[in-house]
Order: sequence, then C-alpha cells, then structure tokens
Amino acid sequence: MNYRKTLSTAISLTLGLSAFAGEVTIKINKKYLNFPISHAVDRQVMTMKVNGKAEREFDIRLAQGIPDYWVFADMSAYNGQTIQISYPGDDALLQAIYQDDQIAGQDSLYKEYNRPQLHFSTCRGWINDPNGLLYNDYPHNVLL
Repeated sequence: MNYRKTLSTAISLTLGLSAFAGEVTIKINKKYLNFPISHAVDRQVMTMKVNGKAEREFDIRLAQGIPDYWVFADMSAYNGQTIQISYPGDDALLQAIYQDDQIAGQDSLYKEYNRPQLHFSTCRGWINDPNGLLYNDYPHNVLL
C-alpha cells in the first residue's frame, strides 16, 4: 500500500515538473541562434540536445517581452541537424529564440559608449578577468 502511494506521488511530481518546462525543436540551417536576455529574471538552466544527447547546458536569463540585449550561440557544427532546446517555464519564452546568419545587434558591436578601446573585451557578455593574454620577450625585458 505504501509503495503505491510513493509511486503515485513520484509520477505526479514528475508530470507536474514537466508541465513547467518548455521545449522547442529547431532544424539548424543558419550560423547563429540568437537569445533575448533580461536582467529582470532569474537564471535558469537551458539544455540543448542533439539526437537525444545533451550537447550544451548553461544558465541563461531568457527575456519575457522586450530584451535588455541579445546573446548568440554559434551553431555551425550542427548545420542540417535538429536540436531540442529545453528551458524551465513557459514555451513562449523559447519562441523568441531565432536563427540567423548574423548576430542580433551586430551593427552596434564594439560601438558602445563605455567600451574600452585599449583593453581586451568580448563582443557580448563578460569573460571574467582575462590576465596573461599578451607576451613580449619575457623574461628578457625584466629589469633586475
């Protein structure tokens, strides 16, 4: 009797959780997937599967409505393949993801008002503190 109740609860929880997870299937035929991002929502884990195998998994803040900015994923390696993207929440969040051969907002890349001109920076997002990217005849130029 206890076993049936436990099994029933487990099935209910599983079904309940899947009702809150969105999923979309996309056949890749462009170079990039563009994702709308918002700072107003919490990060959730997005999973990309190819042939049922998880290929990529990362935290992302998908925008609900107008995004604060866009990020992209290079999908060249998956051209012609079908991928499944899952993300907790409403399926509508996934509908704003789109394919293109250009990065969303490409016309404004590297033209932001406060972008450093003499410091390495990524085109979108952040990469922590990339120390040691340059090398110039070390240790020969060190004064002792």
